[in-house]
Amino acid sequence: MEYSKLVEVQEKLEKTSSYLDKVELISRLLAETPKEEIRKVVLLLLGEIFPPYESKEIGIGPQLIKEAIARATGYSRREVDELMLSKGDLGEVAEELVKKKRQVTLFRESLSVEKVYSVLRKVSEISGEGSQEKKILWISELLTNSSPLEAKYIVRTVLGELRLGIAEGRLRDSISKAFHVSPELVERAYMFTGDYSLVAERAALGGEAELKNIRIEVGRPVSPMLAQRADSIDEVIRRLGKAAFEIKLDGIRIQIHKKKDRIWIFTRKLENYTSMFPDLVKDSLDSIKPDKAIIDGELVAINPETGKPMPFQ
Repeated sequence: MEYSKLVEVQEKLEKTSSYLDKVELISRLLAETPKEEIRKVVLLLLGEIFPPYESKEIGIGPQLIKEAIARATGYSRREVDELMLSKGDLGEVAEELVKKKRQVTLFRESLSVEKVYSVLRKVSEISGEGSQEKKILWISELLTNSSPLEAKYIVRTVLGELRLGIAEGRLRDSISKAFHVSPELVERAYMFTGDYSLVAERAALGGEAELKNIRIEVGRPVSPMLAQRADSIDEVIRRLGKAAFEIKLDGIRIQIHKKKDRIWIFTRKLENYTSMFPDLVKDSLDSIKPDKAIIDGELVAINPETGKPMPFQ
């Protein structure tokens, strides 16, 4: 699929606030996407390269992006900075400078979804000596071959600054409409996977039957059940009838996944925090006896002198 087709939809999404219009735009795009590219299209549509539980980043900040824009368009860093001051959006800066770029490109390669996705993924894997220069080269190459509108959304995607108003409900309903599957099945599949790109791919490949086959997997976070706020205890009792109460623990909502000698720790937003809690990884390996397990709970700091929970902040 041509990348231009995706960014045209993104541009229309940015300009409409209508729920139904957004669902129509996204569902039509998904229905026209080749099945083998569905995951990449959904991720890029959301301004992502990886699902949240992989906790990987492209690793390029505004200063490197400014350098890439300057190299791709022939403008100086000072000129890029000045335009940024007036626009306040590096995506729009890239769009304008690509539109009137000084650097003449003898041959512009048409960008595909596959090309953009693979380059951004490759950039995320670059590390070590000279990594910043290599990242600038890859991004400037993309911008050199991009149209003004493509440049705008490449830059916003790299910086994680896509603002298209694609909430979970809109994506759920779009997948449902595109592949003629029930929204309840789409939501169930998302709860089990935390990854709408995977859900869309399964729906495209096998419809409702394929969605029904999706199961919880160790190592892939499950969307947690979250409490809803109530204004008072009286309202809680009115809504639930008889109820039991417990103290709200002040900590981090987490899931611990165990598979043999490996542990994953995920947050309520499905982010992978395993590396942040090495002590918890060790304790989990020692304490969780089954080879495979998923545990949902609250990570709480305990005062070693009193044995009582400490304030999280």
